[in-house]
Amino acid sequence: MANVINILVRLIGLGAVIAAYALLVVPHMGEKGDPNIGAGLIGFALIIVIAFAWALRDARHHPDLATLAWWAVVAVAFAVGWHVLMWAALRDAGTAPRDVLVTEASLMVYIAGFVLVPAGIGTAIGRASRSR
Repeated sequence: MANVINILVRLIGLGAVIAAYALLVVPHMGEKGDPNIGAGLIGFALIIVIAFAWALRDARHHPDLATLAWWAVVAVAFAVGWHVLMWAALRDAGTAPRDVLVTEASLMVYIAGFVLVPAGIGTAIGRASRSR
């Protein structure tokens, strides 16, 4: 049960930060209505920094395998959640569900990678810096 709670806390924390960023910051970045590539890059950077820092902290206080397992589940769940939200947003815009699935499904791997790779690096550094 503790593992499930740890995973949910990390997933909710990561999702809350990205949701707050998307709702509070992004609308003010592209006042002209044009696509703002910088907003997306900052969002991805937030995901990377949060996953790295949190996994670094986790690895200093929890076993390595548990930390990696938590973050692997968080990465997959975050990517699936991202996909579902994108599907909902594009569906409302009139895009066919099949088109959304084909277009956005390949991004799931990248989104999971934006979480898992920095978390793996953070785990390795956290383990190396763990006080004995």
